Amino acid sequence: MTRQHGVASRRPLVLFGSHRHGHRARSCIACTALLLGALFAPPTLRVEAQSTTTEQRERARTVYDRAKAEVAEEETLYGGYVTTPNVRMHYLDRGPKDAMALIWAHGTTTSAHDIDEIVDGLVAAPLRVISIDYYGHGLTPIPAHPVSVYHVADDIAFLMDHLGIGRAIIGGWSRGATISSAFYPTYAELHTSTSHLLIPLAPPSLGRNGGWPRPCPGRSGAEGP
Repeated sequence: MTRQHGVASRRPLVLFGSHRHGHRARSCIACTALLLGALFAPPTLRVEAQSTTTEQRERARTVYDRAKAEVAEEETLYGGYVTTPNVRMHYLDRGPKDAMALIWAHGTTTSAHDIDEIVDGLVAAPLRVISIDYYGHGLTPIPAHPVSVYHVADDIAFLMDHLGIGRAIIGGWSRGATISSAFYPTYAELHTSTSHLLIPLAPPSLGRNGGWPRPCPGRSGAEGP
């Protein structure tokens, strides 16, 4: 199948960092703020922070190493990349290849792994669950040119062509739902009215105990404790 790409990104709304230098500058400012906060914090807070025991640090390292190993195993089994006109985008592709595809866009500060806690149930439905890392998250960098949610919509359409997918459910939560909303009006008319379905879902208790999803070691710029 052949689709006309780049249609959605003609819209002018820019929601992502426009280039790597700006992204690094913001990171430097954040790091400087944290450093100044540590230097000028009240003495009682500094003493309390220094009281972290060796046992607590080792426990944190154990949790991090376990999560890192799980993510590395999933990457070996399900990870992939596609080079779109905008970026080299990372994704995870899980479930039977002949099932209906669900293409999932994560929320801000998370990654393609934010659906991990419910992915087994979705695969058993059965669905082919393809979760993406969009710009500046997970293993996908920020492009050198200005981009918006509409560029991500174009990237999803490009990914569908790359994987030979003609029908898909396009879903997500938080900013991912915004990306889904950007995708639908641009690409829904390229096929029959049932070719793409919009599901701008709220987070379905993704993390254990109803909390945030587990950390994703290995995402761009991430470090362990």
